[in-house]
Amino acid sequence: MLIIIILLVFSIAFLFQAAFLPMGTLKNIGPGLYPTILSIVMIILLLVQFLREIKFPSMPKLTVTRYQLIFIILLGLFILFLENAGYLVVGAVFCFLFSMVLGWQLKQAHNDESSLKIYLVLPLVAAVLITGVDYILFEIAFDFHLP
Repeated sequence: MLIIIILLVFSIAFLFQAAFLPMGTLKNIGPGLYPTILSIVMIILLLVQFLREIKFPSMPKLTVTRYQLIFIILLGLFILFLENAGYLVVGAVFCFLFSMVLGWQLKQAHNDESSLKIYLVLPLVAAVLITGVDYILFEIAFDFHLP
C-alpha cells in the first residue's frame, strides 16, 4: 500500500510538471502530450490498484538489503552531482560504482572468479561503454545536449 501511495504522489507531481509543457495539436504533437498521457494512465492504474488493495489487502514484507541501500544512495548522488559535474563524469562514476556493487554480489555467488576482473576490469568496461553509448545516443540520435 505504501509503494502505491508513493508512486501516486510521484505520478501526480509528474503530471504537474508535464502540465507546463506545450501539448501541441494532433498534427504537430508537442513535448507535453506523452508525459501527460503517461502520468494520467499511471494515476488511473494506481488508483485501481489502491482500491484493490483496500478490498484485498496484501502486505508483503518490506525489507531493504545493504545492496539496495547502496544503489539508492548511488542514485541520489548521481542526481545531486549531475548538473555540476556533467553527465560524462557522473555517469561513468555511477556506472563504475554500480558495477562494483554488482560485483560484490557476483563474488559471493562465484568465489572462483578473479577479484581483479570482478571489481575492476568489468566495472571499468561497463562504465566506459554505458556512459559512452548513452552520451552518443542522446547527443547524436536525440539531439539532446546533456550537462
